[in-house]
Amino acid sequence: MTAKFQAISLVLRYVAMVPIFVLIGCGGGDGGDKVRQTGNNIYTLQKPNYTGATNLFEIPQQEASEIILDVTLFIDLIQTIIYGDSKWQFFLLPIENSGTTSEDIFCSSGNVETAEIVKGEHLQVTYSDCLIEGVTFDGSVDVHVIELSADGYILEKDVIVDLTILEGTNQELLSINGYVKTRKQGVENKLTSSAQILIASAEQQFYFDDFVISEEENFNFTSFDGDIYFSEFGLIRINTSSLADRHQTISFQSNNQFDVNISLQKSIYYQYDDNFVPVYIDLDNIPNSFFDEINDQPVAMIHAAKASGERDTEFLLSTQGSYDPDLEPIIYRWSLLSKPDDSLAYLEGNNSASLFADLPGNYTLQLEVSDSVGNSDVITQDFYVKQGSPILRINTMQEYAFVDDPVDFTVTPMNDIYDGPIHFRLSYGPPGMHISPGGLVTWEANVPDFSRDLTVNFAVDAYNRDKTSTIEQAVTVKSLHPNQYHTLLPPIPGFRDWGDNNFAFKIDSTKEAVISGDRAFQLSLDENNHIQVSSPFRAIPVHFEYRASAKLTDGLYHFFVSDNPDYIGQTPYQLWRLSEATQALELIGSANFDNWAKIDFKDVNSDGAIELVGYRDKAFQTDPIVYSTFDFKKLYEVTNAPEYGVTLCDFDGDGMDEFIARHEIYSFDKGETIASTELTIAVSVLINGSESCHVLAHGYDGILVLLSWENGQVKYTPLTEEIKLHRDRLSVNLDNQSDTEILFYDFNKHIWISFSVNIDGSVDKTIVKAPVNINTDQVISAFDIDGDGFDEILLYKFTTESYDNTGTENLISAYSIEGDQMSIEYTMKSSFLDMTMNNHISDFNGSEVSIYRNYDFNDARIGEFSKGREKLTRTLAAPIYGASHGKIIGSHVTNGQHFYYVESGTNAEKSINKYTNTGALIWRTQPIDHYSSRNLMDFQVKMGNMVALSRLGMLLIDDKSGNIIHVINEYHLHLTKVTPSVFDALLITSFHPPGVHTIENQEFTMLWDASDNNWGLESDDLGQIEFIQYDNDEQLELVIYPRVNAGAFVILDSLTWNYETLPPFLDATTSNFPSDFFDSKSSCLPNDTQCRHKFIVGSDPRLVDKLTGKTIWKVPIKLYSEPRFYVHPNGHISTAIGGVGLYIFD
Repeated sequence: MTAKFQAISLVLRYVAMVPIFVLIGCGGGDGGDKVRQTGNNIYTLQKPNYTGATNLFEIPQQEASEIILDVTLFIDLIQTIIYGDSKWQFFLLPIENSGTTSEDIFCSSGNVETAEIVKGEHLQVTYSDCLIEGVTFDGSVDVHVIELSADGYILEKDVIVDLTILEGTNQELLSINGYVKTRKQGVENKLTSSAQILIASAEQQFYFDDFVISEEENFNFTSFDGDIYFSEFGLIRINTSSLADRHQTISFQSNNQFDVNISLQKSIYYQYDDNFVPVYIDLDNIPNSFFDEINDQPVAMIHAAKASGERDTEFLLSTQGSYDPDLEPIIYRWSLLSKPDDSLAYLEGNNSASLFADLPGNYTLQLEVSDSVGNSDVITQDFYVKQGSPILRINTMQEYAFVDDPVDFTVTPMNDIYDGPIHFRLSYGPPGMHISPGGLVTWEANVPDFSRDLTVNFAVDAYNRDKTSTIEQAVTVKSLHPNQYHTLLPPIPGFRDWGDNNFAFKIDSTKEAVISGDRAFQLSLDENNHIQVSSPFRAIPVHFEYRASAKLTDGLYHFFVSDNPDYIGQTPYQLWRLSEATQALELIGSANFDNWAKIDFKDVNSDGAIELVGYRDKAFQTDPIVYSTFDFKKLYEVTNAPEYGVTLCDFDGDGMDEFIARHEIYSFDKGETIASTELTIAVSVLINGSESCHVLAHGYDGILVLLSWENGQVKYTPLTEEIKLHRDRLSVNLDNQSDTEILFYDFNKHIWISFSVNIDGSVDKTIVKAPVNINTDQVISAFDIDGDGFDEILLYKFTTESYDNTGTENLISAYSIEGDQMSIEYTMKSSFLDMTMNNHISDFNGSEVSIYRNYDFNDARIGEFSKGREKLTRTLAAPIYGASHGKIIGSHVTNGQHFYYVESGTNAEKSINKYTNTGALIWRTQPIDHYSSRNLMDFQVKMGNMVALSRLGMLLIDDKSGNIIHVINEYHLHLTKVTPSVFDALLITSFHPPGVHTIENQEFTMLWDASDNNWGLESDDLGQIEFIQYDNDEQLELVIYPRVNAGAFVILDSLTWNYETLPPFLDATTSNFPSDFFDSKSSCLPNDTQCRHKFIVGSDPRLVDKLTGKTIWKVPIKLYSEPRFYVHPNGHISTAIGGVGLYIFD
């Protein structure tokens, strides 16, 4: 098709046919010569006379795009004859609807006439030398109406076309003649049209022979089927093979065949043959080079999904983007120009090819494209094949190691032939662990010995020039002294530690001990008949909560509940038991609920063995579940009980305990409530001479009534004396009988009352005369501590008065009751440092521990304890804890001498005093206005200065003279920490303003400001700052963590204040920091000279790596305060732990 021929055709479509289809609306046709008669309308449908080639032919490469555009253009021309411009969505090529009507047509010369030849049946448009925009139209278009719709819309019609069009510039003449028949099909009135149209010029003919256009897909598409003859070439068969949303696929068939994908009015895409690059035609931007007579050079382009990858990776390539400016299909050819020596890499595929690269290195590919006349273009693409990730194996002959033993592992690469050389580095691990260039991991297992096995985690990075692999490993370090430690100060319980889960048991043939409180203090008499406090188990595993203890057939056991750390929603609660004899832990049960919030032990079914009774609520004892203590299988259960529980006892005398609730009595074996009462059941009692239990209940008046089971129902027996129970009461044995005696305190009369009841409701009551300084807030328990057959009452003396000359006080006392007299029998002699108070371990040298305590400004004390003697060996002179001295804020050891720093004075004017451990005053500062160590954040003595940070400011004092160097008492400051003692530098971090400071010439100077955008974030994004020795110079570095994404930290050099370049393995994707990492202060282990790790104290105490957030090891026992560590010359670490007692773990 010549350029001028196409131009004339486009003018025909957009201008000449507009008035015709304003008249016809839409229509269709049939094939063959035929005379039609409709009413008065008689006409003949005459097939055009085509004289060109009719044979099948090979669609030529250089003509393919032109033929495709000719076909789409003339299909749209026929659709214009059928639909006008009213069905624009059907057209294949872009259109512009000008909205022109027949009355708008203006011939600049000549004329056009429209006429209704037969009313309602025959419409005609006649052109006579009508010149429009340089194109002259002659001829006519006749529309014969077959059927109208109810609203006058033409459904079926025959359109006869006989037009000539003359393009004025080059005087090229185009004729269009033939007809189109349109008929409706089916109940939806979809239209199918058949065209017999010949389009001819002086040189070419295009003949649509019985070419069918059908409406499809709810009138959104038309499909095509029929023959098109090209006078120059021959026959092409056209068929729509698929339809999709705004897309069509049309099959072109002759001696060769290919599919043309058309995005309606957008683009055309086809592949001439598998050896050719697909052709893409943008219908809105057909290049001018397509219309000229010049053959342009094709352009080669390679599209690759990636330009690098690991070996044995398939690289996907395509010719996408390659094109010919003339829109001619072009041939492609792939070549592999270069590859590494010994490589067996190869290419396979076609337009979409694959490069299979087997060895690391550089590869070069070439794509050559050429058109039909031999014009070509070449492009190359380089690919880099990376070494594969190292594949590692850790070899060790050790399943475990003991504390301080040498540990070694060998890391062996499995793929170093092609992916080597492979290098190693320690990703994270405990202090002192190293790895050699050959992959040998060595470490002396110098870890704290917490008397339990410790799991130590580490990881090795193996890397080549391209890739890094990390292998994580753990080693079990066994304790040298399992379940052993030195008790320097026994646990001294405070009132807040007592609970109602008291468990009494015989420790010999007569004497009893009691385990009491949530922290499980064991109280008994020592060989000197003094009350002693100890722990019933050596060390509680971390995350375990003590519940109860019991003597079973094979010994004493302690029971704990733990949240499962691997909880994923199935079995979060676990019940464990610890053997007193072997200290072995055993998991005995798990459940979706905390079935063991409270635990009791009782022979529920009278089988001679005790059962474990668990409740889901500690305070209200709801939903009891009874378990066997042989196999810990569930025996009985009460679920969704509406009542609060009181106790379990055999109320109906059948040998099976019942669940006694406030208003109901529930039978386990019957599975139902056997009795209800409007009274409120308060307590169960045993009565001499009765095998079943009885309960005491009361109404609104609080007066007790005895409830018994008689003849299958509840019997109510009023007591002979009016008794009202109070909340604080004990069940006691004061008469060495089997009946229950109840002891309680009468608040109104300030007296103790004991009583028991008889089966007839009579009451044996005694008013007990007690010492005046006893009150019920101090009651611990009642048990037979001395084995005389009578219970003693244990009371806690909640006071700090009257120390004896040994520096001890009587904290716990045991009272006996004989008749109406209550007298003290036994006392506890304790060192005065109550370890449940606010204590700080100030120093630990491996055998001696120094402690100071601030209870209030009137009670600040220090104490020093020595291993072996296991008692207080030294105390500060009396003035140190006088009211005038106030609060100890810190301590320091210099050349083995211990010093304490005490804040004293009023809030408006305070001073800091330095004392020796014997109470000698070294210096006192001048009064300091409005300074307070309240909310103390950090305290250190370093570089000859004492520095104390609080949320309210900072204090810097010359440690030799006591001269004040600098004071900050600005309330808006939020100072957080000082550089750890392992570093000499004095750097101070703060959040307000966010940054790092120091003291220069007695001035508070900022060294780094978080508003420095070079770290990549704003100042408000600062989350935390840690200190570390990161590189090999002498200066420390600072790790700056963002508040949100902690893994995206930066490292800042404190010498140059430049940012370190981090290796790829230290990026935000590999670092995962827990939230409590930022909530705890900085503390390094004393053997961690680089301060690479941080010891976190809290509910989950552990050592964490500062650069990866990985846990190195977790403390396997429960901690109540921050431990102190001491490294012996041989590397062994001892640990001092306080909080509940004071202990040394060797």
